[in-house]
Amino acid sequence: MRTVASVSRVRFLLVLPLSVAVAVLGWILPMWLTLGVAMATVAVLLFSLRLRHAAGSQGAGVTYLCGCFLLMPATGVYVVSVLSVGQAAAFGTLLAFLMRPRAVRRPPNRRAFALPAGLLLLVGGGIAAYWNGTSDSVGFLQELTVVVLPVVLAMRRFGPTREEAMAFMKAWLVGVLLSVMAGLTFARFPSGRSAGFTSHPNQFGMQTAMAIPVVWGLYENGRLNRPQALLSMVVLWVAVLASGARSGLLAAGIGTLLVAYRAVGGVATVIASVLFGVLGAFLLTGSASGLASAGALGRLLGQSSTSASDAGRVDLMREGLARVSSWDTALLGAGWTADHQPHNLIILAWVSAGVMGILAVALLFGIPLVRTVNFRIESFEWSLAVAALTFLAAALLNNALTAPFAWAVFALMEFRWSDPAPRRADRPIASADSVLIRRG
Repeated sequence: MRTVASVSRVRFLLVLPLSVAVAVLGWILPMWLTLGVAMATVAVLLFSLRLRHAAGSQGAGVTYLCGCFLLMPATGVYVVSVLSVGQAAAFGTLLAFLMRPRAVRRPPNRRAFALPAGLLLLVGGGIAAYWNGTSDSVGFLQELTVVVLPVVLAMRRFGPTREEAMAFMKAWLVGVLLSVMAGLTFARFPSGRSAGFTSHPNQFGMQTAMAIPVVWGLYENGRLNRPQALLSMVVLWVAVLASGARSGLLAAGIGTLLVAYRAVGGVATVIASVLFGVLGAFLLTGSASGLASAGALGRLLGQSSTSASDAGRVDLMREGLARVSSWDTALLGAGWTADHQPHNLIILAWVSAGVMGILAVALLFGIPLVRTVNFRIESFEWSLAVAALTFLAAALLNNALTAPFAWAVFALMEFRWSDPAPRRADRPIASADSVLIRRG
């Protein structure tokens, strides 16, 4: 008799053929029909992601939230002119308030940082909008209230166990892989850069880089087997290079380096594995598909279009800082604007929400950084911290302060799970965690 774990692994293999089928149909079918096929695919994937639940939890609630996490990476597919599928999924997590009975014991909250950061951005953004009379700030406040606060509040109310949190992140990974398959086939910008189901190649590069440590965390806890994990890693690196996002390349390098160090240790091993991965991905995205100039490495090595992009990015940062022109705008912020946004998370938060925005960014950076450098944290919790850190590193060069696929990770990081971490069944108990403890 096959175990639940083996059944789950077999069903996870549905991701690649279904993703390829959706991508191929995108070439020959109208967009509305392609989206219909994609939704049918999502329904199949949701069925395949049903796992055993902890005593007292509700399977329907877990499956519903798996669907929300699966759709959050689709920030470039719009249901109406101003609301993406990813934003709708984030807002939809509010229904989680009705999914968990009060009698169920929930894990205690760790030191909260996502909810305070979201509230600081909302309050600071509201004050800046009122003080400066910036009507464009409505867009910023709308994203905070639709994307950030609902998913954080829903997770705090639902209180997932570690098993359920891994189910959510596995669904999130499926959503990223669906976006990757679309990005490697038909969903590209006119420049040739892959965008997937995101709104921009830079965002595509950021979320695929975030998925690298998530793959490792799920593999360490038996939610992916070795072939699935290796295949996912290769596909994600190819997608990062195809995105042409140098910030995504930086984030993917950081995440891979940290995972390699914890998994195998040794500087030489880490350097060799990273260089091999980068070389292989460059060959696949450059020579094989003709994306050398549009790929991340090609743009990093000094193409003419890259120089113009760098100059424009610096100008946008200067314009953003120039809006902070007095003591009141320095303290309260100058308000969010839809045009000329600085490609920098810190400047964007400061200009949009003043000192409160700076405090929010300090929380978002500080907690993931502290947990990342602590290699004794359980592998899944550590992988969430690394995923958050890779996003924040890439966001230093991009505008993605309210990306739903990132805030879903932030929300799960607020919990301290007391149930024992499951081990991978395909290797002895002496895992990287125990090895690191012995080293310490």
